[in-house]
Amino acid sequence: MSSEPGAAHIVLHAVTVLDVVEEIVEGYVPEEAEETDRAFWEKKRDPTSLSVMDKIVASLKTTEAEQRLSYNKGHVALGSTGRNFCWFHPRKTPGYCHVEFKLSPDTRDAALATMQAKGIDASSKGAAGLSFSITNEAIDAHLETIVGELKKAEEASR
Repeated sequence: MSSEPGAAHIVLHAVTVLDVVEEIVEGYVPEEAEETDRAFWEKKRDPTSLSVMDKIVASLKTTEAEQRLSYNKGHVALGSTGRNFCWFHPRKTPGYCHVEFKLSPDTRDAALATMQAKGIDASSKGAAGLSFSITNEAIDAHLETIVGELKKAEEASR
């Protein structure tokens, strides 16, 4: 904000504070990472953060699709008969887990609207992805919605 000395008016100058452009890469798949195991994650992250991931994975196991959980250094990936469709990033902060999943580009916006309408602070990631963070306290209230959208992501991965 500035004004001339003795002037009776104020002039505002707009300044760009943050200008972020997201590069959308078609066919984005998180980098291949060095494989690890569950013990690595149990040492690296809080057990309650891992329990958020475990609740989601256990709820998805009720579907007929075969699932595989891949522990990598940067994330834990969930896949089925096709490619990986979900990536978990358990946090050091107790009870927090960041989740990313990939849908088809034509269903992403509907899934985003559904999740936001149910109170999940989800955001788009690339052309077909969604991401959100969830706590151990909030997972039970939102589990049905999350599992419903992840089932769609699993179907799109085949």
